[in-house]
Amino acid sequence: MSKKILVASGQKIIDDSIRSFEDYEEIGVIQYRKELYEACEFYKPDILLVAEALGGKESLVTILFQIVKDFPSIRIIYLAGNVDFKDELKVNSLGLLIMAGVTDVIHESKISIQMLKHILDTPKTQEDMAYLIKKVQEGTGNHKNNLIQFEIPKEENDEEDADCYKNLHVFSSIKPGSGKTFLSTNVACAIASSGVNTKEGKKPRVALIEADLNGLGLGTFLHI
Repeated sequence: MSKKILVASGQKIIDDSIRSFEDYEEIGVIQYRKELYEACEFYKPDILLVAEALGGKESLVTILFQIVKDFPSIRIIYLAGNVDFKDELKVNSLGLLIMAGVTDVIHESKISIQMLKHILDTPKTQEDMAYLIKKVQEGTGNHKNNLIQFEIPKEENDEEDADCYKNLHVFSSIKPGSGKTFLSTNVACAIASSGVNTKEGKKPRVALIEADLNGLGLGTFLHI
């Protein structure tokens, strides 16, 4: 049975190549980024093939995060183009996409028809892309001026909420892709699983609050 592909490459040569492959059925061609989400909802493809060359000024990574969240059964193949590994924002974005489930991230500067067929036939895993995840975890540069963690002190006259205030932390940055979601999620999970027990001997309870209402990365990151 042929797998249904929604093509959003922005390049006619790729669109034409897909039509020539056996075992794959092109069910639609998308020309603009703003059409991606609704097209996935309408066509319900098995595979979404999307490339950085797709028309539009919208953030492609943000759209893909939303598609992963709402349509987890769609396999996304992202032709990201050549990636400069000194580009912190790009590397972080790709790494977070991979951790969210978009493991078919192709960042070669050139691909052939044979390579494209191999990409379709051979899904990648997170293990295959571990080198990109590692770069996100290690950091590709100096984040000292990008990421800020601070503790909100308790008010002197607020004894009731003393424990809450001294354990409230904010992970903030004006720069997208600097690691806010990655760091805050891992810190919260570490505290919940390995933090100091409460006076009652229970594991600590952790609330993780999303403050970036444009990105909503926590839901995607935690598959919620």
